[in-house]
Formats: sequence, structure tokens, C-alpha cells
Amino acid sequence: MKRIALLFMIALTIALAAATPGYAHTASVSATNSKLETRNTKLMPQTTTRQQIVDEFKRRLAKIDSAADPLASGYRYQSDIGKNAVEEWVTHSNEDLLKSAQGQGRISVFDQVRTREAKETPDSEGVSAALPVQTRSFHFRDLAPTEVRKHLADMAQAVVTDPDTGERDYTLGGLCVHVEISDDGFVVPSDVFTIEASAIGWNVHHVIDPYDV
Repeated sequence: MKRIALLFMIALTIALAAATPGYAHTASVSATNSKLETRNTKLMPQTTTRQQIVDEFKRRLAKIDSAADPLASGYRYQSDIGKNAVEEWVTHSNEDLLKSAQGQGRISVFDQVRTREAKETPDSEGVSAALPVQTRSFHFRDLAPTEVRKHLADMAQAVVTDPDTGERDYTLGGLCVHVEISDDGFVVPSDVFTIEASAIGWNVHHVIDPYDV
């Protein structure tokens, strides 16, 4: 009898709760909010595609170290410019910093104006884009051109090498379709005919959301 009475009380409590105004609505709203929060979390990127690309460039360039093991391609880095902090949009450096820097050079990454194709249809979810990126190594003014060319070679190899495996990777770890060199050489100031830096221009081809930057 006690067991029957207990079961009856439980059933009665559930029935009363379900009949209480707002109970079902509250449960429905909570479930809906939970779904919205989950959906919004998926839609919100942790950072922009542009920043992810710049960060991956910096991570790869930071691996330039003449003491490192040869890459899978057999190439061995010839300088130590990756041992210094790889920076973004540093447009110049002073001679004291460059003289004391590892390899007497400091790398900076410049992301530039990105071009993108028009959407095929108004509701297209992705468009092809190309982000020009320049990797520039500022060096100590008295550094011989033969050493500066090593900076160019090291940067060229680092960007297309997976920093974790040492294998060739033209996709920046899956961030793009492929990355390619557009130009390379010395940066010469217009006022004096001296080499200020070495630089490589890259085109990062990728597919992005039409409204992603």
C-alpha cells in the first residue's frame, strides 16, 4: 500500500507541474536558447582568416635556424634570422637592434590588399581570393649581399615547409589552396643605392566566406 501511495504522489506532482502556466514554455525556451548558443558558437570564428594566415607565416619563419636538422627536401637553413621574434608590419629597424640580432636580420610579415572573385550567385557560401603577403628581412647595413641572399633562400623554404614535420606543404596547414612566390629580391631605398632589406612577395590563394576579412 505504501508503494502504491508513493507512486500516486509522484504521478500527481508531475501532472501538477506540467499543468502549471509557463512550465512548458520555460522548458521550450531553455531548449531553444541552448540550440541557439550552440549554433552561434559554431558561427563565431576565433580569429579572421587573414590573421590565421599571418600567424602561420610567422610560425614557419620562426623555424629558420642554421643548427636545425635538414628539411625533408634536403635543404638546410643557412641563417638564424628565425631566432628573433618574427613581427608584423614593422617598416624599419635601427642598426643597433640589427647588429645584435641573430643572423643580423629581423623578419616582418606584411599582409596586403586582398583580391577576390565575384560571387557566382547571391547566396554563394565561398569565393576564390588571393591575399598578397610580403616577408621582409631587415638586416645590418654592413652585411654582405651573399649573406642577405641566404635570408631570401631561408624565407622561401620556411613558408612552404610544415614546421612540425619538415615536409613540403603549400597549403599553410590547410588554410589555403596553395601559396606561391610572386617576386623576390632586395629592397633598395630611393635616396641611396644601398640594400635595406631582402623581401619575398607571396600570393596566398584560398576560398573564403564572401564577407570574411
